Amino acid sequence: MDVDREAFFWQMRDGKLPAPRVAATLGMVITKVSAEDGVVEADFEGKPEFTNPVGNVQGGILAAMLDDTMGPALACQLRAGEFAPTLNLNISFLKPAKPGKLRLEEPEGVREVELHVGVSYSRLKGVTHNVINANAYEFRFVEIELK
Repeated sequence: MDVDREAFFWQMRDGKLPAPRVAATLGMVITKVSAEDGVVEADFEGKPEFTNPVGNVQGGILAAMLDDTMGPALACQLRAGEFAPTLNLNISFLKPAKPGKLRLEEPEGVREVELHVGVSYSRLKGVTHNVINANAYEFRFVEIELK
């Protein structure tokens, strides 16, 4: 895919436009971009000031992290002058955000991935793998497939 380096996403990546202030507040660092696949991987800092009284990351902060990852995954494919704001974001939380491990069964073998609150995990589309909870406790994560 030919990217439009004049589009706002690429202007930010090239340092010609400032990144959104919310990205800095969330401690966002984009670690990978594949415009061809519509994939953006980003890490976020699970700051102590983001936690509720029992020590879990507050749900609104997690929603902001999700929104700040979905937007760039689409924006990296847009042309100059195009913008796609989030019109609706509906999230249902089933359990608190906690760190944990996933066991991945891949064609190359089995490996474990340590997940941390606010740090993304992704796989390229078409990659075959089984995901298994490698923890001694119930663990949930969100998997998003962009098509």
